[in-house]
Formats: sequence, structure tokens, C-alpha cells
Amino acid sequence: MNSEISNTKNSFNFLIPQKYFLLLILVAAVIIRIIFFNGLVFSDDSYYNWLSFQLLDGSYNSGFAGYPIFLIRKFSTLFNSLFFALFGYNEIVSVLFPFILSILSVILVYKISEELINQKRISLTASFLAAFFPVDIIFASINFSDLECVFFINLGIYFYIKAARQNNYIYYVIAGICLSVSILFKEYAYYYIILLAGYFLYNLFLGKKNRFQAMIPLLIISAFLCLEGIYYLITENNFYYRFSIFRSNYIYYYYDFFPYTQANEKINFSTYLISLVKHIGNNIKYLFVRRYYLFLPIFAAVQSYIFIKKKEQRFLLVWFVGLLVLMPLMTVSLTTYSPIELRRIWYIYPLVIPFCILTASLISKLRPIYLSSALLFYFIGSIIILFVFQNFFDMRNKDHFKQFIKDNSEKIIYTDHHTAYGIRFINGFTKNNNVKIFTNVDSLRTNMDELIVYSGQVIPELKKQKYIFPDFNVLRDDRYKLVTSIGQFEVYERIK
Repeated sequence: MNSEISNTKNSFNFLIPQKYFLLLILVAAVIIRIIFFNGLVFSDDSYYNWLSFQLLDGSYNSGFAGYPIFLIRKFSTLFNSLFFALFGYNEIVSVLFPFILSILSVILVYKISEELINQKRISLTASFLAAFFPVDIIFASINFSDLECVFFINLGIYFYIKAARQNNYIYYVIAGICLSVSILFKEYAYYYIILLAGYFLYNLFLGKKNRFQAMIPLLIISAFLCLEGIYYLITENNFYYRFSIFRSNYIYYYYDFFPYTQANEKINFSTYLISLVKHIGNNIKYLFVRRYYLFLPIFAAVQSYIFIKKKEQRFLLVWFVGLLVLMPLMTVSLTTYSPIELRRIWYIYPLVIPFCILTASLISKLRPIYLSSALLFYFIGSIIILFVFQNFFDMRNKDHFKQFIKDNSEKIIYTDHHTAYGIRFINGFTKNNNVKIFTNVDSLRTNMDELIVYSGQVIPELKKQKYIFPDFNVLRDDRYKLVTSIGQFEVYERIK
């Protein structure tokens, strides 16, 4: 890998002195993430927060209704619980860990770029792009596991690069540990197991030299999965519990996975093949043609072509191009070929650092005045997309709803289990008994002055997950009145 890295150092001396630029990027990154703070968005974060509370309460997974796969994302729950234990239950604390990792990622992209290319101008430009990448900004204050998972993956990649440069087996060990840790947040590491194995085999058979120490991270990951299997054999009586959960989650959430996202009827083989081509085509479109990404994937692809022609930066190309191939094609099911659907914007996370480094490599060739103009336009575009995200998550109405719940915390509230987890969190998990769950009951059994929170977005999805609910048409009769309607939520009160 040493031959791939240039020793050329260019100064980044326009706008402000170079030595202060990274620090100012970090300060600006913190400020903009605070300005566009989200907190609870009543999505997967409701489940993560509830499981974290249960862990601290000693009732982990007791009666939990939600995606099965969350049960193997142990570190999402563990770190969330740790911050709750230290600072209490509130929205800021729930996103403190991803917020911190988001800021550290700005430093990490600088260090990885420095290791690969060793040009200050490119490293600082890449850090700027990462600091103001709108997807990262918005999810720095949402309790999802994607950002956390990918941070540890990228940390592992950083140590892998250092290990290859210095032939240091300790760094290979650290890389393997980081990649293993990431699996306990989310499952993106499977992409990298394939990439690193492919990169090793390429060097073994086609490269000029190969170091067998490069297999250490893969061996550590394999050992980790075996140890995890033993743990689950003891606790769940199932060595293959992780893979059983994959299957259970696919069945539970089938409607959001291919081929069910492409066909509403019984799927025969020809329909499956046609849908598969359409699905993969959509995935490629989602990777490149999204306003949320501010053209970074396209610029990165252009620079990749340049590196390929020059036969430079082999590892960076394997990282970027490999993910571009694997992400649209990787199956989420072990029993059928079901590629993941990339329409959800947070699935882009594994590509953020390669995007930024490659794009920085391309635009850093510009004259300083043009580069500063390009970065200014990028920053303005990011601000525009951040407002789009705020509307996408309907944060204005959700903040209004949160305040309504706080103002009525003493009242008995009936709602579905997913909304209930969010409402209990809003109240700091201090009045859990006041929030009743009507999931899997046949009828509403409410008393006078009790509230019913109904979500026209949540209930239809929960029904797809095979949950049963009362007949909500009763809310339209004279026993109930509509108290308020806030975004997706309708609040009714029993008056007779």
C-alpha cells in the first residue's frame, strides 16, 4: 500500500491559516448539528429507547414488541443505557452518543485521507464535506444505530490502512476488534468482510506482495461470531441465534424487503426476475441520483475513474467501488435472494467517507478561489437539504405533540405499543403505568376523561406486522371527542 500513497504536501492556505482550519470545521460542525437538533422522531428510536430503559430496569426484552433484529444490536442498547444511567432520560441524552461520534467522524475522515493521500488540502476538504454532509448532520441527533455502526467500521478501516503501511500486526488486531464491535450496532460489517477478503485474495494472487497479517481482522471477526454464538447457546439455547433473528426479522418486516416491495400479488419466477432487475436499477438510482447527497456520489465516481486510469489508490477504489457493487446486491435474507432496498437515506452511511475523500481529491485540484466557491455552494446546499429533512420528519408537529404529552402527563393515555414507547420516553419513563397499550386487544375499554392517541401512519404498518387492534371507528361516535390533531397524531378523549 505504501506505493499508492503520495508524499506530496500542499498547503491549504486560503480563507484562514491552515493550522486552524480543522478546528474551525469541528466547531462549525457542532454548531450546525445543534441548530438542526431533532431528538425523538417516533421511529426506530422509540424502540431503542424502550429497550435501553428495560435494560436499566432489569426487565430487558420483557413483552417487547418491535423488530426482532434490535435484540442483537446489543451495543446500541448498552451505550444508550449507559448515557441514560449517567445523565437521565431525555432527548439530548438519547442522541449524545451518535452526536459525539458524528463529530469524531470529521476527524476520522481527515486521518484516513491523510493516511491514503497525504495532502493537507485534500484531507481538510474531505473533512469539510463530511462535517456538512446533510445526512450525517440530521442523523447526529437521532437515535438510530447506523451512524454508530459505521463510525466503528471506519475506525477499523483506519487501523487497517495504518497496519498495511507499517506492517504492524497490532493495528490489524485493533481493526478486527473495531469491525467486530460494529456488528453489535448494525450489520454493515458484512460488506467489509467480503471487501477485505477480496482485497487479500487479490494481493495474494495478483499483487506484487502480500502480508498474511492482513487476514488477522477477518480471523478476529470469525472468532467474535463464534464467541457470540456460544453466548447465545448459553442464553438462548441457539448457537445460530443471530441468523435466526435475521430470518425472524425478514418475516416480521417482509413488506419492506424485496420482492414484496415490488409486487403486490403472488410472485412467480418471471415476475420475480423482472422485479429484481427493477429493484437493482432503483438501488443504483438511490445511490447516485438523490438531492440529499449533493452530487458527492457522482463526483466520487468521476474521481474513481481517474484513479483507475492512473492505477492509483487501489485500496480506496476497492472500498468505494466494492460498496457500490455490494450495497445494491447484498441479500438481507439467508433463505432467499432479497437485496436490500436503498431508498432510505441513512443506508448511505458506509459510503460517506469514501464519497468525501474521492470528491475532495477531485475538487481540490481547483484554484483556491474556485475551491472556496465550490465549498460555499456545498454549504448552502446542505442548509437547504437540512430544512427539507426537518419537513420530512415533520419536526415542528412532533415537537408540538411532545409538549402536548408533557402537559397531559397525569392523564391516562391509550395508544399502540410503538407510540407508547415514545410517549413514555417523553415523560422520562416516570409514568409508564399512565400509558396503556391497546395492541392485540379487541376493543377499547377506556373510562371518562382518558385520552386515546391514534396515528394514521403507524397503525397500518403495525397491522402489516400481524398486530391486532380495536375497531377505531368507535372514535367517531358520540362517546369520544377529538381533542386535537397534531401532524400524524389524533388525540381523542372519552366523554361518555
